[in-house]
Amino acid sequence: GKKAQDSVKAHAGDPDFKAAYDELAKAHERTTLLNKGNWLLKTNKKPEAIEAYKALVEAQPDCKEAVTAKAMLKKLGVKLEEPAKK
Repeated sequence: GKKAQDSVKAHAGDPDFKAAYDELAKAHERTTLLNKGNWLLKTNKKPEAIEAYKALVEAQPDCKEAVTAKAMLKKLGVKLEEPAKK
């Protein structure tokens, strides 16, 4: 709401606030994509669920939600490409 927007504006120049805000936004994105994939799967929309899970894995491959998404993709028979080794 408005209070949250005002708080973000008031602290916009604070690097610690920005880092915390950015991490919270990433966490929200992870949860949203995982929940979206789960919901799509439960509503018999397998191709769309796969895309949601893949989007999560591509955006944030090392988070715990991506581990779950990778497991779901494997369960659905989707083969993921391994990242190139450096």
